[in-house]
Amino acid sequence: MLLINGLIAALGFLYGFEYKYPAAWQGAVFRAGTTVWLVGLVLLSWLRWSDAVGPRATPAHLDRAGAWLATCQLVITLFFFLPSRSAVIAGAALGAAGWMARRRWGAGGQYAVVVASGFALFATSILVTPLDPARADMLPAIAFAIDAFVAGRNPYAVSYQSITANPFFYPPYQWLAFAPPRLLGLDVRIVNLLCAAAMVAFVERACRRNGGHDGLRAGIYPVMFSAMALPMMHSGQVWPYWLAITVAGILALRGSWVGAVAALAAAAGMRQTALIPIIIILVALIAGTAPRDWLRAGLAAALILGIELVPVALLSPASLHHIFIDGPALALARRPPDGNPLDQVAVSNFLYRFGAAGSAVLLEALAAAAFLPLAWMAGRIGTGRIVATAGLAYLVVISFNPYLHRYYYVAGLLLVGIGIAPGMDRVPLTGSAERAARYPRRQVITDDTA
Repeated sequence: MLLINGLIAALGFLYGFEYKYPAAWQGAVFRAGTTVWLVGLVLLSWLRWSDAVGPRATPAHLDRAGAWLATCQLVITLFFFLPSRSAVIAGAALGAAGWMARRRWGAGGQYAVVVASGFALFATSILVTPLDPARADMLPAIAFAIDAFVAGRNPYAVSYQSITANPFFYPPYQWLAFAPPRLLGLDVRIVNLLCAAAMVAFVERACRRNGGHDGLRAGIYPVMFSAMALPMMHSGQVWPYWLAITVAGILALRGSWVGAVAALAAAAGMRQTALIPIIIILVALIAGTAPRDWLRAGLAAALILGIELVPVALLSPASLHHIFIDGPALALARRPPDGNPLDQVAVSNFLYRFGAAGSAVLLEALAAAAFLPLAWMAGRIGTGRIVATAGLAYLVVISFNPYLHRYYYVAGLLLVGIGIAPGMDRVPLTGSAERAARYPRRQVITDDTA
C-alpha cells in the first residue's frame, strides 16, 4: 500500500510541475518518470504475488495506515489546487483535524475528516472552474452530443469543430450518464459528484459487512482524493467509469462474479480499456469455477454491452466502426509525430524516442497476453489475487498506449487497492462444494482470520 501511494504521489508531483520544466528537459524528465513508474509496477506485481509480504498485514493495521495515506494524498491535492499560502494553511488544518478525530473516534474518524474535506474540495472545484472547451473539451463535447441526440440527430455524425478538433467516439454509456442533468438544465458535473458519493457509500457498506474494516478504505480513498482524480471532477467525465470499476472490484471480493463482470461491462461501455480486466477475470473464472459460473458471467457482460451497442450497430454500422476504429485512429493521428517524446508517463515515450512507435500496438497485445497465465493461476489461488491481477494487467497494458494522461491509471490503481485487502487473498472462488463450505461467499474478515 505504501508503494501504491508512493507511485500516486510521484505522478502527482511529476505532472503538477509539468509547466516548470524547461522545454529541452520535457522528454528526459518524463522518460525518467516512466522508468520509476515501470519499476514500481514490477515491484508491486512481485509484492502482490509474493507470499512473503502481503498476507502479514492485518485489516486493522491497514485501516489505520490508510487513514494517514488518504490524508497525505489530499494534502498533495490541496497543494496543487490552492495558492501556496492557502495550501499550507489548508493542509495543516486537515492534518490537525484528522489527528484530533483519530484520537477521539479512531481511524474511522480520520477517514470521515478526509472524505468530508475531499468533497468540500470537489464541490469548490466545480463552483470555481467553468466548463471551458479551450482547457477541457470532454464535458462540453458530451453536452453537445446529448443535445444532438435529443434533437433526433446521430451524435457520431455531427460536427464538433465548434468545440474541439478531436473526434467524438465515446461509447453511449459514457455520454448518456450525463444526460439527466443536461436535460434538467443543471451542471453536468453533478454526475461526477454523485458518483464519488456512491463510491464512498459502497465502500462504507462493504466495510460494515466485514466487521468495520477490511482495508478497502485504504485501497480506495487515497486514490479518490489524489491529485490524479481531482481534475476529472471539474473538467472530466470518468467518475461514472470509476464507480463501475469500484463496484466491480468489491463485488468480486464477495464472490458475486456475475455482478462484478456486469459492472465491468458497464465500464467498458464507457471506456473500451475496461475490456482488459473483463478478460483477466473471465480467464480466472474458467480456471477456478464451474462452467456455469463463468458462462453466466460472460453472458452478463455480453448482455450489458449488447444493450448498448446493438442499437448503434442496427441504426448506423458506420457509427459503431467510428467508436472503436476510426475515432481512436483520428485522435492518435493528432498527437505529436514520431521522434517527439510525449510529456506523459508511458512506454510510448521510449518508443517515440527510439523510433519504434509503430510497435506500440504489438507490444500492448503481448503485454496483455503475458497476464493470461497469471490470471489462470490467480483463479486457482483466491479472489483478492484475481482482482489485483486484473488491476495490474490494466496498468501495464495501458502504459503502452500511444497517448494517455495520469488519470488513465486510476481505474487500475483502484482494482489493485481493492485486491490487496488483507484476508481476502486466499479466499478461493466458490466453484466447488468443498471450497464453498470452507470459505462462505460473504465471510466476515477479522484480525484473527487475517
